[in-house]
Amino acid sequence: MKKVCMMLAASLSLISVAGCGDSDSKGERKTKDGKMIIEVSTLGDTKSLKQAEKLYEQKNPKIDIQIKGAFPENDSKTGESKTEGSQKDETSAEKIISKVNTEFLAGRGSDVLVLDGLPADKYGKKGLLTDLSKLMEEDKSFDKNQYFNKVLDNSKTNEKLYGIPLYFWLSGLLGDDKAIQQSGVKVNDKEWTWSEFTSIGKELASKGTHTHVIGNTPPEQMLQFLVQDHYSELVDKASGQAKFHSDLFVQMLEDVKKMYEQKIVTADSVALGEAYFVPAPIMSVEEYFSFGYSLGITESKMYQKPHIAGQKKGVAFTPYTTVGINAKSPVKKEAWNFLKFLMSDEVQSKGNGFPINKAVYEQQIKTLKEKGGIEGPDGSMINVTNDNIQGLEKMAAEISVQSPQSTKIESIIAEESKSYFSDQKSAKDVAALIQNRVTTYINE
Repeated sequence: MKKVCMMLAASLSLISVAGCGDSDSKGERKTKDGKMIIEVSTLGDTKSLKQAEKLYEQKNPKIDIQIKGAFPENDSKTGESKTEGSQKDETSAEKIISKVNTEFLAGRGSDVLVLDGLPADKYGKKGLLTDLSKLMEEDKSFDKNQYFNKVLDNSKTNEKLYGIPLYFWLSGLLGDDKAIQQSGVKVNDKEWTWSEFTSIGKELASKGTHTHVIGNTPPEQMLQFLVQDHYSELVDKASGQAKFHSDLFVQMLEDVKKMYEQKIVTADSVALGEAYFVPAPIMSVEEYFSFGYSLGITESKMYQKPHIAGQKKGVAFTPYTTVGINAKSPVKKEAWNFLKFLMSDEVQSKGNGFPINKAVYEQQIKTLKEKGGIEGPDGSMINVTNDNIQGLEKMAAEISVQSPQSTKIESIIAEESKSYFSDQKSAKDVAALIQNRVTTYINE
């Protein structure tokens, strides 16, 4: 989980200067030599966008893409350490997002926006973002089937698509497959529930070589792991309503507490290779196969996460580099053409993460099959079989729900759930507290 935490912390630290630039959206902007300006803003790293900018301008000499990054190019010369800056920015993140919101509401915003770290749903509801579904329908050259449709469809709010994730990642349970096989315990990860996971965990701990099933994981973090796959059932983006007072969320709280009471999961430090499972972010095709090796587990397998009993099964994806278009942009057509370019084979093949472009993903799979493996962290070859690849392809085919990046809502859940896990409050009382706080946040 370390990589996810680092990325989430980064998204907070980058927010600090998001609202620093002013852009006039009232009319077309042109350079002195007559090129049409398309302004692109991002809270994150500008390197990949600038690479795309260069390629696009070579193909479209009458267009000038202007990237507005969060930090000045000479950031390293400021004298302030990144750690100090990050700590300072995290504490003021909410105030800074509020400032960005105010400026965007006032009509001052770039033509194209990377929405990571920003409340895109709120912008969409206020009519500040373009419905990209309409642009897709109107553009006869655009073939939606060339992309991961389930990612696009599950990124909609009230049937409107305000942002397209250029990349995404999945999450699963990395299993010590050798130890699991030696225990003789059968694991059917296509059907299991979290209650069954607890039962299987008890059996593994009693029969196998490891005493822990999952270690190094506080209860509130484990709860977030469950919430990821059912986020859309707890936060209705279309109506803007929270549903944390539901039986579903109460059951999540109880399921997690049971795991700790029965010693299936522990917050205690457990050495790598001494637990059966590790909650794992799957950031890319290669990482699906290499993550175990990076932890020193040479015979590992990626398992699908269990689901809540009675709820739909499926795989959650987390969007990364979600791009939208300002509804007030005077160059909306040109902005859409640039966004399509960001989704093209040429750009997507150079990016990180699972690409939204299916042809690029399929080429990555084809290359894996041809090579028969990938290079491991130590330079050695990790063998990849067709069975291994089929496991990944099945997981990608079962994408069914979006789990957003770190949000204020996740912070509320983590903060309030601690009182339940420490036996200070009941599950229903905590669920009610979270419901009230999330509802207040949504309605701000």
